[in-house]
Amino acid sequence: MQYWLIYAPQGYGKTTFLNKLNQHYRDRNWVCVQLQISRDYPPTLPPLVETIIQVLGETKTFDRTTTPEKMGVALARCISRCPVPGRRRRLVETRNSGVALVLDNVDALADDTLENLAVVIGSTYKALCEEGGVFFRNNHRFCFLLSSRESRPVIEAFKRHRIYLVDRGLSPYSYKYVQDTIRHYMNQVGMPLPLPEEDIEKIASQLMYYGGGHPGCIATLLTELARDCFVGYNDILVARDRITQPVLDVLRDFEAARPDRTLLLVLENLSVFRRIDYALLKYLIEQKLIPWNENAMKLDMQLSATHLTRDEEAALKDSITQRLLLIRFRTTQPEKFAGLCRAGIDFYWKRLSERSPYPASDALEYLYLRMHEACHVNGKSAHDVKCVLVEQLQLVTEWFVNVWGPDNAPRLTYQLGQKLVADWELEFLTNYFLSPEQYQPALFNDIVTHFNQQHPVIPL
Repeated sequence: MQYWLIYAPQGYGKTTFLNKLNQHYRDRNWVCVQLQISRDYPPTLPPLVETIIQVLGETKTFDRTTTPEKMGVALARCISRCPVPGRRRRLVETRNSGVALVLDNVDALADDTLENLAVVIGSTYKALCEEGGVFFRNNHRFCFLLSSRESRPVIEAFKRHRIYLVDRGLSPYSYKYVQDTIRHYMNQVGMPLPLPEEDIEKIASQLMYYGGGHPGCIATLLTELARDCFVGYNDILVARDRITQPVLDVLRDFEAARPDRTLLLVLENLSVFRRIDYALLKYLIEQKLIPWNENAMKLDMQLSATHLTRDEEAALKDSITQRLLLIRFRTTQPEKFAGLCRAGIDFYWKRLSERSPYPASDALEYLYLRMHEACHVNGKSAHDVKCVLVEQLQLVTEWFVNVWGPDNAPRLTYQLGQKLVADWELEFLTNYFLSPEQYQPALFNDIVTHFNQQHPVIPL
């Protein structure tokens, strides 16, 4: 038995992803049921299970007295009698087939319906093991796929009934993938003129600046450009309002799912940082930089309880929401944003001086916040930004020598260099973040080259 939950914000491509998974199973002669739950008129449990059975080719009616356990048994019997697509045999009589139940938008269901759905699924699998014997007990022949905008309520509802969902969040697009998507899409829609590479870079930088790489923003923009017979980069400015609408929709849903206004304000403030741990939270609370009146331990627990942090990475789990919150925060509260950047700079510099357990990672976050601060100072040119990063890199490597000694410094410098090259967000910030219309595609590479020339190191 496989239980999967795919979660991501609105417009992120969950339905498209489930459609492809559904087709993947159909191509392998699996019995597939895929339902999209209406957000405007979500069903109660009996009509939902009745619809699943109807898709499987049978008719069954449940009344209010029918328990979820009995619905699960009825569904299991229907599945066991179901013929394999293209064959005359029943599902349990084949070796290479199975059943996949795919439910989209389960977070639209009422709380009690979601709870009872977990009971139905558990009862279905138990009855299938009795009906199908070895077929279902010893093989992964029953796959249950869900999609949701929020992971926490769905995970907790199923967990209470001893069904443990494997949750997978769809990650946001990186800058390079945005570029590849633009190239592919323009070829698909048959644009009259091939786009110059320079225009592709400009469009990608706009999408990252306004939408954080959100797939809905990308799809909206490219559709609008194709409809308007896009012939030049300047046309993107006309569609700017339409680009940002998916971002506003995502943040609206994110906030609606979290009625705790204090926690929402905290999350918006924390969007400035990419790595969040207990020490950082404690520092921000002590400095009164985030609106939290209780201790850092409780905030840390709150973040974990809402499935917004990864314990293994100490970072916001829903990275697309973090990125979109950051976009709005730096736009609507630039002074507060700059103040938090400076606080983060002080925090990481202090931790570096105290022999941080992760010196290379902390140094990278220090540089990231330094670049955010530099890029939001009015009047900064590409040369100014380059000088800031070069100077700070030099300062960090000197600090490695002073704090860790000349024997350890080369190893730490090498680790920082590796992380620097792999950090596409810092690269984008350096190259394209001076303003939405300004870009310097070679700036980051120039800095990395300079860094390697000044500090030729060998991994130890």
